[in-house]
Amino acid sequence: MDFMAIDTFNQHPNSLIRLVGPYYGKYTLTNALKVSDIKLVRAIRDKIILKTKYGVDVYFLPDGIDEELITAPNHAEVSKSQYHIDAPFVLFLGRLDKLKGIDTLLKAMSLVRKEVPELKAVIAGPGDQRPYKTLAEKLGVKNNIVFTGPLQVDVKIGAIDVSLTIVLPSLRETFPLVIMEAWAREKPVITTPVGDIPYRVKHGENGILIPPRNPKGTCRCHYFAIPR
Repeated sequence: MDFMAIDTFNQHPNSLIRLVGPYYGKYTLTNALKVSDIKLVRAIRDKIILKTKYGVDVYFLPDGIDEELITAPNHAEVSKSQYHIDAPFVLFLGRLDKLKGIDTLLKAMSLVRKEVPELKAVIAGPGDQRPYKTLAEKLGVKNNIVFTGPLQVDVKIGAIDVSLTIVLPSLRETFPLVIMEAWAREKPVITTPVGDIPYRVKHGENGILIPPRNPKGTCRCHYFAIPR
């Protein structure tokens, strides 16, 4: 049995779920631990919690990524000509969900734009774009944001290759695959220390960690990726 996001209901943005969720989570977890023969986790954080808090040994089996992300040649130039984006851009890859912190990215862009007006943010993934387009217009960065919708693997590889950095300002996560996809393409990552992220992303070594809901911090991090 695969166990994930152990003891995280108390971090949920919905106050009702924060109140009753931990009780439900503990009940289901305890029963699942009793009936499972082989216990797997995909996060180092969950492995540590299950051992220290519940006294249970589990196997750590991280998610894998598509082999093409490792073996494909650099697609940067192809992507530039295909999408006609000549300006430098940062890339968000993931669901368009409030827990992904896209509003933080947009607010950061409104700050970065004052110093680097040509910088763009490409937001790629499934979900409702309308609230984020509305926010982008309200913040005055409508022309700095590009929404692409979901991307096929080959197109995603090209987008990563041509981007300056991957930005994932999440409020809640386990460990997002996009981080490993970025590393596979030798791209830096700007993200938040939530879920399993701080167990694998070391600030200043293989990524930059910023607090959630911190547009100013995200803004400052963008400067590290911009060519001078």
